[in-house]
Amino acid sequence: MKVGNYQIGRYHGIIKKTYEDGSWDYETSFSDSSDIAESYYAICECKGELVGIGTDHPKVLKSVELIRGKENIIKELEEKKLVEQAVYQHLQNDEDLGFKGEVVGYQLDRENECLLIKYENGETWQYRCIDCGADGMLYKLVE
Repeated sequence: MKVGNYQIGRYHGIIKKTYEDGSWDYETSFSDSSDIAESYYAICECKGELVGIGTDHPKVLKSVELIRGKENIIKELEEKKLVEQAVYQHLQNDEDLGFKGEVVGYQLDRENECLLIKYENGETWQYRCIDCGADGMLYKLVE
């Protein structure tokens, strides 16, 4: 099964890893229930630790979530796609919103209906959706 850019393994389950900077990613390819259970346990052991130390951008793992079932996976990955489109739209309109530097993390805040974008200088700015169209979402800086 393929959802967006993600190839889902034979077992319909994914692991969502959220980091302290607000970003997140997924483990998506599992052959069976024991495969995902072992991976989930191993990843949970890394909570609170710096992970990805062999990369240019290591991060502290904040939380781990197990998502099972085809419908739940599609819903989760489609939401990530919407957030990525919003960030892309934001970057395309940075002259209107005030460019703050390179984006290092982002998070959709459902409770406040806004997008939080964290920049390389450590600042986090809040943007509210002002228009949703075929080209994505247009966000405005909350001042």
